[in-house]
Amino acid sequence: MKKILDIIPVPLTPQLENSTKDAYKIAKELSDKTNNSFGMDIISINKGSTSIEDAYDEAINSPYILEKIKDIGSNYDAIVIDCFGDPGLDAAREITKVPVIGVTRHPHILHHKFHLNFL
Repeated sequence: MKKILDIIPVPLTPQLENSTKDAYKIAKELSDKTNNSFGMDIISINKGSTSIEDAYDEAINSPYILEKIKDIGSNYDAIVIDCFGDPGLDAAREITKVPVIGVTRHPHILHHKFHLNFL
């Protein structure tokens, strides 16, 4: 099974936990539609700003994102930084050998890399 790590780049608060339900739904759908050929784990960082609104928040949270990738990223076939600002994306690509994508820059990489077909 190919494994994808989805990093939510903010600490989860009770208010944010509701918004992660969609991510878990997508993870289940990915597994179901690929006959368990793909799985996705969803994690968040433990420290940092509780939202990313600007470059300052990205700078605050990026070290914690990179720490997660250094600690467990090698256990995955791809990593997604689940934030429209793509915080830490370029640095993340420098510290791991697996593809790291952001949700705004080049999300089609997963499709081409793993030949996903959801039709």
